[in-house]
Amino acid sequence: MKIFPEERQNMIAGYVNENGKATIHELSRQFEISIPTVRRDLAELEQKGFLHRSHGGAVARDRVLEEISFEKRMKRNYSEKVRIARAASAFIKEGDVVILDTGTTNFCIAQQLKEKKNITVITNSFKTAMELASNRSIKHVLLGGHLNPETFAVSGSVTVEGLKRYNADVAFIGVTGIHHEKGLTDIYEDESPVKRAFIEISKKKIVVASRSKFGMVSFSATAKLSEVDMVIGSAEVDLETRKVFEDTGPEYLYV
Repeated sequence: MKIFPEERQNMIAGYVNENGKATIHELSRQFEISIPTVRRDLAELEQKGFLHRSHGGAVARDRVLEEISFEKRMKRNYSEKVRIARAASAFIKEGDVVILDTGTTNFCIAQQLKEKKNITVITNSFKTAMELASNRSIKHVLLGGHLNPETFAVSGSVTVEGLKRYNADVAFIGVTGIHHEKGLTDIYEDESPVKRAFIEISKKKIVVASRSKFGMVSFSATAKLSEVDMVIGSAEVDLETRKVFEDTGPEYLYV
C-alpha cells in the first residue's frame, strides 16, 4: 500500500512528538525510508511548525518551551543523571567551595555529597539546600532572590549581586539545552544571568547534561561552550553527536 508524503510526514511528526525526540537513523528504520527523505520531511515539518530539527534528528514541538514538574523531570533519564552525579562528585575535594545550580541532575549531585565533609555548597535551589540540610559537616549558602515555584530556584538581580561576594572552586551548571553552535541555553530568561555569574566566580566550570539536552536550543542564551572547562554527559549520547561537539572548547566526559 502506497503512503503519500503527507501521510508519512504526519506519522513522523506523531512519532517525534510522542517520544520527545528521534534521530534521523531511527526515523529511517522506523518508516523504512532513506536518510535524504527523512531530512526533507523534517525540514518541511519544521517549516510547518510540527517539530524542531536538531543535529542528527528532531525534537518534539513543545520540548523547547515545556517545563514540567520537578518530580516528573527527576524521573526522566534518572539512571543517566545518577551516573553523571557520581562522576561529578569525584571532582570535589575536601575544603572545596562548590556551586550547585538548579535542576534535577544537580539535585542528584547533592545526594552524592551526603558523606562529604568540610565543603561549602552555594546554591540557588531550595530542593538542593533541603537535601543537604541534614549534613552538619557541610556549610550551606542558600542564595536569595525571586522564587520560581516550578523549579524551586531563586534568580534575578538580587541573586546575581549576592554572588559577587563569593569565589568558588568548582561550579556544576545545569542547562535546558547544549548545542555545538548556540552553546548553553535555558528555558528561563532570569536564570541565565545567575548561571553566567556561577561561571564567572568559579575556577572550574562543569556542565552536567543528560542525553536529552544535547542538540537542544532553548529560549535564553547562557554561555558559549568555550567558557566552560568540561561537560559531563551520559554514555547514551550517540557517537555522531559526540563528534559534532569534539572541537567546541570544553573537555567531554561520557559516563
